[in-house]
Amino acid sequence: MAHSISAISAATGALLALAACAGSPVKPTPPPAAPYACEGQAEKPWVPIKRVAEGPIGRIEIRALEQPPKEQAPRTSLEEWLPHRLKVVAERVPVGRLASSLSDVLALDIAVDAQIMDARVYLALPEATLERVLRILGEQYDIAYAFKDGVLYLEAAEKRRAPAAAAPLASRVIAAQASSPEQLAASWCKGLASPRGSASVLGPSVLFRDVPEALEAARALAAGMAP
Repeated sequence: MAHSISAISAATGALLALAACAGSPVKPTPPPAAPYACEGQAEKPWVPIKRVAEGPIGRIEIRALEQPPKEQAPRTSLEEWLPHRLKVVAERVPVGRLASSLSDVLALDIAVDAQIMDARVYLALPEATLERVLRILGEQYDIAYAFKDGVLYLEAAEKRRAPAAAAPLASRVIAAQASSPEQLAASWCKGLASPRGSASVLGPSVLFRDVPEALEAARALAAGMAP
C-alpha cells in the first residue's frame, strides 16, 4: 500500500513538473552573429585648390640649409632630394613661381600642370625637408607629385584620383597573425582602403576586395602586425 502511494505521488509530481514546463515561455535561441565586415571610407568631395588670390604676390624666399645632392645622370629616384632641408617662405605665391625657385635651389627639374600654375600658396617654414614641403602642398592645397625620367611633376591631386576610380577590383585572402581578423579588417578599412574597397572576416582570415595597390597595403599591414 505504501508503495502504491509513493508511486502515485511520484507520478503526480512528474505531471505537475511537465505542466509547469509547458506553461513557461521558451526563450528563442538568438541567431548567430554575422561575420564582421567593413568598407573603405567614402571619398571626401573634391574642393578646388585654395587660391589666396587677394592682394599682391608677397615675398618668396627659398634657401638650402645644406648642400643639395650632386647632379646625376640619369636621375631615377627622388629619394636623394626628399630629406634635403630648406627654408621656405612663400606669401601668396603662385605654384609656378614656387616650383621655379625650388628648381633653382635644388638643381632639380620641376614641371607644373597648367591647372595649378597660378594657384597661390602660403608657406612659412623656417626649416623643412622637401618631403615635408610636398606633403603640406598635398594636404593644404591638394597638389600631388610624381617623379619620372628625372623630373618632379606637380599636378592637381584630382587627376590622380580619376584613374584609381576606374581601376579593376581584385580579391585576396590574408591570414590575421598577431591581431584578430576583425582588428586587421577595421584598421585597413579606416586608413588604407579605397572608397570602393571592402573587407569580410572569414574565420582566422580576412577577404579583402579592392584595387591592387590597396590589397598590397593590406598585405603589408598584416605583416606589420605580425610578431
